[in-house]
Amino acid sequence: MGQVEMTEAVNLKHFQKLLFICLQSYVEGNDKFLLQSLIECLELAALDKHSCVAVPALGTGGHNYLLVEVAKATIEAVTLHNRQYGEETSIKKSYRVFAVLVQIPAKQF
Repeated sequence: MGQVEMTEAVNLKHFQKLLFICLQSYVEGNDKFLLQSLIECLELAALDKHSCVAVPALGTGGHNYLLVEVAKATIEAVTLHNRQYGEETSIKKSYRVFAVLVQIPAKQF
């Protein structure tokens, strides 16, 4: 769990590389694996000299990770990366992608 795999983005024109994190369904304590995996992703992106990264709300779909916990882990990973590498890191921008889905009854349209 928490294993990070890198692959080429192939036909995704706005991305050069994709990093996948293997997660299991959420149980208490899994957030430490998520944090470590996010830190590893940032380090791999910096080693590849990427200047920008986008991090989705990992695990908040079918794996039942809480959005607030994923947001905290993402912000903590970026903060720790910046503290450790400072100006030496190639990453200058990081985007957190958190989509909130709201179900609206059909009769309101």
